[in-house]
Amino acid sequence: MRKILLLLAVAYSCALSAQYIHVQEDFNDTILPAGWSTSAVTGISTWSFGIDGSVSDRGNNNLDGTPMAYFDDRAAGRLQRNNTASITSPVFDNSIFSNTVLRFDYNFDEFATTFVTDTFYVEVFDGITWQTVLSLTTDDCGDWIDIPCLTFGFPTANIDLTSFQNPNCQVRFIYHDGNNQALSVAIDNVEIESVVNVDIGLTEFLSPNSYCGLSANENVVVNVVNFGMDTVRNFSISCNINNGAINLLDTVNAVLAPRDTLNYTFLDTVDLSLIGIYDFEIVTILNADTILSNDSLLVEIKKDSGQTAPYFDSFEAINKWSVTGVNSSWDLGNPTTPYINGAYNGVNAYGTNISGLYNQNELSYLVSPCFDMSKFNGAPKISFYLKHQISLSDSLTVEYSLDGSSWQKVEADKNVSNWYPFGKSWQGDSDSSWLKVENTILSLTGESSVLFRFRFETDIPTINEGVAIDDFSFIEEDSVDLSLSRVTSPSVYFANSCGLGDEVISVELENRGLNVIDSAFLFYQINSGQIYADTIVSGISPFSKLKYSFNAIYSFLPNTNYNLDVWVRVNGDTTVNNDSIKNFSFVNSQSPFSSNLPFYEPFNEPDFLSGSVNFNADDIIGNGWTRSSGFTWRMAGDKKYRTYNNGPATDNTGNRGLFAYVESNTGAVGDTAILESRCVDLKTVSAATLEFHYHRYSVDSLSDLFVDVFDGNDWFVTDSIKGNTQINAADNWSLASVNLDQFVGIDIKIRFRTIKQSCCEQGTAIDDILIFERKNQDVGILDVSVDEDGCSFSDTVKVKIRNRGIQSISGSIPVAYRINGGAVINETAILPTPLNSLTEFNFTFNTPISFTAAGEYKVQAWSRLVNDSTSINDSSATTVTNYIKQANRYIENFDSFIDGTCANAPRLINYGDVLINGWTEQSNKSYGWNVQGSICGGTPSNSTGPIKDHSNKGGNFLFTEATAVALNALDTAVLQSPCIDFSNQSTAGIQFWY
Repeated sequence: MRKILLLLAVAYSCALSAQYIHVQEDFNDTILPAGWSTSAVTGISTWSFGIDGSVSDRGNNNLDGTPMAYFDDRAAGRLQRNNTASITSPVFDNSIFSNTVLRFDYNFDEFATTFVTDTFYVEVFDGITWQTVLSLTTDDCGDWIDIPCLTFGFPTANIDLTSFQNPNCQVRFIYHDGNNQALSVAIDNVEIESVVNVDIGLTEFLSPNSYCGLSANENVVVNVVNFGMDTVRNFSISCNINNGAINLLDTVNAVLAPRDTLNYTFLDTVDLSLIGIYDFEIVTILNADTILSNDSLLVEIKKDSGQTAPYFDSFEAINKWSVTGVNSSWDLGNPTTPYINGAYNGVNAYGTNISGLYNQNELSYLVSPCFDMSKFNGAPKISFYLKHQISLSDSLTVEYSLDGSSWQKVEADKNVSNWYPFGKSWQGDSDSSWLKVENTILSLTGESSVLFRFRFETDIPTINEGVAIDDFSFIEEDSVDLSLSRVTSPSVYFANSCGLGDEVISVELENRGLNVIDSAFLFYQINSGQIYADTIVSGISPFSKLKYSFNAIYSFLPNTNYNLDVWVRVNGDTTVNNDSIKNFSFVNSQSPFSSNLPFYEPFNEPDFLSGSVNFNADDIIGNGWTRSSGFTWRMAGDKKYRTYNNGPATDNTGNRGLFAYVESNTGAVGDTAILESRCVDLKTVSAATLEFHYHRYSVDSLSDLFVDVFDGNDWFVTDSIKGNTQINAADNWSLASVNLDQFVGIDIKIRFRTIKQSCCEQGTAIDDILIFERKNQDVGILDVSVDEDGCSFSDTVKVKIRNRGIQSISGSIPVAYRINGGAVINETAILPTPLNSLTEFNFTFNTPISFTAAGEYKVQAWSRLVNDSTSINDSSATTVTNYIKQANRYIENFDSFIDGTCANAPRLINYGDVLINGWTEQSNKSYGWNVQGSICGGTPSNSTGPIKDHSNKGGNFLFTEATAVALNALDTAVLQSPCIDFSNQSTAGIQFWY
């Protein structure tokens, strides 16, 4: 890579204007800038730097919202009444310029009194003495927070320095407090610049660049700029290499207007074919040129011999890497920062500021030596160890170049590990550990000169410790290389938790070579016993993986230690260090107790019990299920003891059974609620499906519900449910279906997981979890509903039929229903089109339900398909309540309604209330009707409303509770009665107390 040793270019503005900038300072680093000085002429205080120039006034007082230089006399204290302080610019050469100007923003806040004359003045050094060019005893706008400054802005000074031509020019700013406690002064955005008429110079050496492919005919290209105000016609340019070993001198017949640039290519090429270092000196030559300091460039170009594979660099020996870029913080040594502390291997690593934080606005590069891949039979692979702590707005990437000039981003290719885990770059933290990063780059195979570089880009807001690189390697992937990646079965986890019995030994193979592998020999041995051998006859494509299960099943004994060795042999595979897994050790702690299919969990008693106190904190889960603590899953039913009455009104079947729900009244934001099953055996099935019912209803936004499956080694996210899926508590539950085919042949666990994102979110519930083997014919009733208006005696039954099997079903499906275990109503559902796998069909029974008396009615429905393979999912049920159709005289005093706070009275907010006798709440907000009264000893919240019921007998009453959570202005609390029959009445009225 090109290494620029010296760049003597004049500082110029971003627009390449014809000004020569001597001094440019904004004091944003909040420290005394390099080359500047500040001193106390009298007193002991000097100028300060920061964003607040007047500590006695409110807010941060500054000129443009950024730090500045200031003197605050009041901050110095009442005892310091003789302050004279100066701040002086660096020395600059003003001897050859015909027009030089000093500009700066300022605010001088005078102490307006006849007893004190404080002063702000500016002086310039003319080579002999200091001359005053500005003196103020009265302010322009004054007080930082008064209307003149805030309305009209702060003043800017423009001072002509042309008459002070000398090579040792300086400017200083002085404040004197009048020998009394006064106010303040501040300066910012100081610029000293001169107009340049004739000035041509160099800004960049463009070509050639250091790399191993330099030839005997290289073009020399540089960037020339006309910095001056005058048009330049014709100039000369020279190139001297290695102190005169090569000399080029061209006359450039070009016209460059002010601000014009020219990428100039020398007429003759240069020979850089020999390995070594070439020192270039490029000079522009123009007799009338005013500024000579930007006329030359000194550049070192290096021709390397291309490194061949294998190459390994731990950065402990000769440094073959280089650093370039803008504001670079790359360094080589032993990292000593808190997060990146020490190298991965040995002492040294390459890192961004190995003893501190990386730079803001950095665009820097760590450039590798040159690599030669022209003789590869395989593919080039790079790997390195990486540790990083990078802001999310900053990034680290890898690039490559084939000519040392143009660069392309290296994307993830083959055999990739930890490559751009954020998708486009490395960002964030590497979890306090070194990552092994790998990437096989097929596109570079056969290239004779390749450079790699790490590209590090940052912005302004946040800086961290950055990155560290160690143990960089470059190898050739073989044509034939079959790797044994891991043992997938038996699982050490399941050996310890579920136990092992007669198990299949399974492994994962990976073809890391370039050729298709047609056959391989695979072996395993347990506890130095019999060696079991299989021959794999299967085409394994390059860079693909194959999960293989041995034919020989092994019988594991309980409470026994085991040691497993597995290895693979392939003809022509010379990379043997990845061909075996030795000493895979575990203890089979107990006899297996995995559940066989179908696995069904309705959360019924006695294995599960709901709690008896608020938030169900004393509930019980069993049947092998486990859960997190704090923010967690609870067992509940009929809305009792749950926060704000969110979630479902009943369990999925409507049988007033239990279900699992997330109680988020405990725990902290960011906590995860986990409900994890016992082990489930999928080893003997060919296809499997997980189904579960869920209900998500809350007054708050809900976090995602994740469904994970554990294969013995890792957890995999198989489904996620977002948002509120129900709009009120009485809505039917929803069904989720997850394909588990990728996990057949092993034991698994499932878990339900959600992350707390606010203080009070709740309302996620699950019920009736089913894992079953998917077979050819499997039809069942997914959902039962009754079309009823709550007041009629005859309603229709509807069912949703689901094909859970593999084959399509045509023609018709026998179905049936019954009420409260009574007579079976048989009908036939005619399918208009074939019912495909995992699809539904809605059917309405022709025979209606007759409700002749008050009470609860359990409606059961099922399918009766011939040759149905799984009966456990054939039926479903719901419960419908028929209330007495009140006639003539109806009274409800609410005394028999359930106050959910009774177990923990007194409580202000009524959790877990239950309305009975056909009364319902229709509101879907937490602003609703609550049961209250002296039966439980409670009082309404905030001591508002009545403290006794209307009869004053200590009974219950209903009231609206509006203090539970933050409410919307249009929330409505709706209370609805049961049906009342006025069909035989001539007049009717309603009376209630409020």
